Order: sequence, then structure tokens, then C-alpha cells
Amino acid sequence: MPVKLNKQIVALIFAIGSVGLWETTESVAQPKSFAYRTSSTQTYSNTLGVNCVPAYVMLNKVAHQGIFITSAPTADLGRKMNLSPGMVLLTVDNYSMISARAVDSWLSHRSKPGPINFTYATDNSGQAQVQAGSVQGPSAPTTTASASSASTGQSAPITSRNVLSMPSAGGDPSSLLLGLVNKSRAQGGLAALTPDPSLTRYAQSYADYLAANASKYDVRDPNNNPHQDLNGRLALERAQQAGISNFQNENIGRNVGNSGLAGVKVLHEQMMASGEHRPAIMDGDAHVIGIGWRYAGNRLFLVEEFGR
Repeated sequence: MPVKLNKQIVALIFAIGSVGLWETTESVAQPKSFAYRTSSTQTYSNTLGVNCVPAYVMLNKVAHQGIFITSAPTADLGRKMNLSPGMVLLTVDNYSMISARAVDSWLSHRSKPGPINFTYATDNSGQAQVQAGSVQGPSAPTTTASASSASTGQSAPITSRNVLSMPSAGGDPSSLLLGLVNKSRAQGGLAALTPDPSLTRYAQSYADYLAANASKYDVRDPNNNPHQDLNGRLALERAQQAGISNFQNENIGRNVGNSGLAGVKVLHEQMMASGEHRPAIMDGDAHVIGIGWRYAGNRLFLVEEFGR
């Protein structure tokens, strides 16, 4: 099926909050380029059949993450999406595609086989021009996902160390997320985090707060900071005033579209691929965690509070 293009700039971008904003530096930025590649190491997406590197593009002075395509697609889906070298794939089903692994993980575990909606950016005289497309997905989701290997154009073998197991359709997002966090820590040689009742109550309270004010913390609005409440208090101040004495760090995830536990898994993988979020998860000084979550309509707010 041919790609259906929509030339309006698409704002349905999956965003994850973390303490500290994304900081750009001149050493990363490439002058006169619409895309800013954050690595020179290529990885390979099995589902799209392309080599890519992580990148971001600036839209209304806000950085949006994606993958910079460096090779013509060899897989049917990549061809159907009309992917080509030089474009940046931003989102699939409204989720940011920040790495080949994130792409393969999501496309391999989509909960329904309907149309795949995506956004991508192309160069327009050094500025990002964002478009949207839609293609018919496979008749049934595939059953495997591969981690990526560097610059070879081949996928790494699937092992228990580099692939997170897919959760069942039902269950508790906080329990799933705790398991994913501790599995990632174990793979890095770190001790598991244990749930802390005070941090859990604090995380749940803030997840409830974000959901209650969902219109003011919409992931599609780049002008809000989910770590700052409507009274201007940031994470540390909020924690202190809540009586939390062992607060260390905070991660916040937001999405659009109720994708259930599959969305929680993608969220965790995006955090692990983010230079702003991974350090909080993989902090050797962190020993306890509190996790809160709340849906507001079809929008999920997830809060991770890390403690000493």
C-alpha cells in the first residue's frame, strides 16, 4: 500500500521526562544540518531493514529524538514506508523511535495489526520538515525482537542478556516496570532495587497529580516540564516537602494511546537508551525505588522515584 503523506507538522511525539533538561553542545551539533546525530555507531533494524544512528531534530526550539536512516531498506515494511537514507524516523504509533532496538521491540509486539502510523523528518534547506505517513501493518505481530550490533548491518544474536522478555497482556504496570528495572540493573552487575513504601506513596501521589492535571502536562505540548508542579516546585523540593529524606532521582514517562503493558516495556527501553534517564536507573548508589502510575483517558503517566 502506498504511503499516505500528511504535510502538516505532527506534534504527537512520545516524550519522557527526566530530572535535568537535554543539553545541546557545539561539539554535537552539525552546522547547517536539520538533524543532529548523537553517535557515529550504526545499528541495524530487522523490522525496517535499515542501518541507522540515533539523532534528534529541532522543532519549535524543542529537540525530538529519532533515528537517522543511513541505508536503503531491505525489509518489506521499510520499503512500504518509503524510508531512504538521510531521513529521520521520529515516531511509530506516536512513540519516539530513538534506536533500532526500540523500533524492533515496538513493531514486534504491537498489540493489534492495524495501520502503522509514523512521522519522519527530511531536510528543507537545513530545517526539519516533518511529515506523516501510514501503511498497513502485518496481518499478525511477529514474535521475536533482536538487539542491534554496531555498523555491520547484521543483528546481534538473541540471548537472555540482551533482550527483555515480553510481558503478558494483563498485569500491573508498576510490577512490570520494577521487574524491567531490576533486570537491566542485573545485566549491568548492579543489585536489585527494593520497593520503598514512602517513595511508592510519593510516586503514586505525583502520578495522580499529573493525571489530574493531564491537560497541562500533555506530552504533545513541548512547553511543559512534568517534573515541575503547577506551583513551580521541582523534584527535590517536592520530595523534601513531602517528608522524603532519601530522595535521589526521578524519571517520568508519558505517552498518548493506551497500549497497556507493551507501552510500559517500550517506555523502559527508551529510558535505558536515554543519556538522561539511564543513569538514574543504573545508579549504584540507589537502593530503593517507588513507582506510581495513572491513566488519564488514554494517556499514561508513569513516575519512578529513586532513593538511597
